[in-house]
Amino acid sequence: MRARGWLAYSAALVLLGVTFSAPLAAHLRSGIPYSFMPVPGLELVHQQPADSLQLMHRLWLFTQAACGRIPFFRNPYEFSSPETPPLFNTQGMPLSFAFAIFAPLGNIAAYNILLLLSFAASGAAMAVLVRDHTGSRGAALCCGAIYACLPYRLGHLFGGHPGGFVFFVAPLMLASAERAFRGGRGSFAWGAAAGACILCTASIELHQTLYLGLLLPLYAAMAILSSSLERGAAAAARASRRPLAGILLLCAAAAIYLLWVKYCFLETSAMGGGRALKTVHGMSPGLRDLFRKSANAEKNIHLGIVPVILAACGLAARRAEIRGRRAPAGALAWLYFWAGLFVFCYAVALGTALDRFLPLYPLLHRTVPFLAYSRTSSRIMNTAAVALLDLAKRRFDSRARDAAEERILDALLPPTSRAGSGAIGFGAGDEPLRGEDSAARQKFRK
Repeated sequence: MRARGWLAYSAALVLLGVTFSAPLAAHLRSGIPYSFMPVPGLELVHQQPADSLQLMHRLWLFTQAACGRIPFFRNPYEFSSPETPPLFNTQGMPLSFAFAIFAPLGNIAAYNILLLLSFAASGAAMAVLVRDHTGSRGAALCCGAIYACLPYRLGHLFGGHPGGFVFFVAPLMLASAERAFRGGRGSFAWGAAAGACILCTASIELHQTLYLGLLLPLYAAMAILSSSLERGAAAAARASRRPLAGILLLCAAAAIYLLWVKYCFLETSAMGGGRALKTVHGMSPGLRDLFRKSANAEKNIHLGIVPVILAACGLAARRAEIRGRRAPAGALAWLYFWAGLFVFCYAVALGTALDRFLPLYPLLHRTVPFLAYSRTSSRIMNTAAVALLDLAKRRFDSRARDAAEERILDALLPPTSRAGSGAIGFGAGDEPLRGEDSAARQKFRK
C-alpha cells in the first residue's frame, strides 16, 4: 500500500478504537478509562483509583521536565521519607514524547489520544509484518485489525498498563529483523532498528522487554537457519553478519541498562531477590480463563475465537503446502517454531495453574534472568499473539501464492474452454475448465 492507503487504514483503526472505547470520545477531556470490563452501572465514576492514573502521572512528569519545572529522570513529588532523595524515573520515555505533543490539549485529552492512536500503531505494525511476509493486502488489513483489538491488549490498555500502549513494538521489531536478514545495504540499520525496539521498551515496560529480548535471538537464529537451507551455510553466515551486528549493538545497550536497573534499584527494593511463587500464584490465570474474558487484566488471556480459527486454517494450509512440496525451504522449521512458541507462551501465561500437570513456571522462575521479579505470568501473551497471527497469515499466504500461480499458468498455458476442444484461449462467453487441468499444466505446477 502507498502512504495514502496506510493513512486511511490508520484512520479506520482509530475509528475502531473509538467504537471499542465508547463512550470515551464523549469524555475525551474529562475522563480516562479505568477498566476493560467495568461493573455495569459504574462505567462513569468520579476519581476511580487505577493504574491509568499512575501511568498518566509518569507521562506528565516528562512534560514538567521539558518545561523546566523539575529535573529530567526524577520524580520530586514521590518520596517515602524526608531523608529519601528523589530516585531515578524514566518519566515514561519514549511514550511520554508523544504525550507531550498533545499535552497542550490537557493531560486527560493527551492520555486519551494516545490510547486511541495505539489502535493505529498496533494494527499498522502487524499489517506491515504480514504484508512483508505474504504480499497480501487483505491478509495485512485483517491481521492488523485483529491484533489491535485483541481482548488481552484491550484489558491492559484500558487498565492503564504500559504494555497495552506499546503492543505494537513486537511486530515492529520482527518486521525490522525480517528486512535486516534479507540482506542489502540497509541490513545493519534494520538490525539496529530491531534492537532499538527492545531498548526503547526497557524504559517503560520491563515485562515485555524480557520477552522481546528472548524472542529476537530466537527469530534471528531461525532466519539464519532458513537462509542456510535455501542458500547454504556459508552464504547465510556471510549475509547475517551485518544484521547481527546491528541487533547486538542496541541489545547490548539494553542489557547494560537492565543490569543497572537490577543492581541499583531492584536489588535494593522490597522485591530484592525476586518475588515468591505464592505471589505469582495469586496473579496466575486459571484454565477457565482460556475461554472467557476477565475483568482482571492479568488473567485476561483469552485471545478470541477468530484468530484461533484463522491460525488453525493457516496451520493446515501450510502443512498441505509442505506435503505437496510447494513451500519454500525451511517452511517446516518456521511452522514448528511459531506453533511451538505459541503453545509455550500460553503454558507460561498460565503461571502456576499447570503445576499439577507441568511445573514449567517454577522452573523458569528459578532459571530465567529477571523473571523472578515479575508477579504476573500473563505478560508473555504479547509474544503468544504474534505467534498466533503468524500462523493465521499462513492461510492468506497460501491463497495469495495459489492465485499468483494460477495467473502465471493462465499466461503461459491457458486453460481449455468449454467452447472448444483443446483450443488455446477462450471467448468472452466461455469459462475455463480450471478443475480439468491439462497434463501440461499439472506438470508445470509440479
